[in-house]
Amino acid sequence: MNADLPELVRVAHERAEAAGFDYSCDPDVGRLLAVLAAQVPEGGRILEMGTGLGAGVGWLVSPST
Repeated sequence: MNADLPELVRVAHERAEAAGFDYSCDPDVGRLLAVLAAQVPEGGRILEMGTGLGAGVGWLVSPST
């Protein structure tokens, strides 16, 4: 797995791989999620309806770069 991924995303991808789950959030989409989440004002909310093992939410809570 790519070492430049945020820690939470990397862990989620490792768990997904171990479980045989092939549909984790693509890194390009994840980076977009992180950028969009960074635009939410303080105290704002994001609804994440996860369908996998946490990669998407890992991107949402990781600082965008």
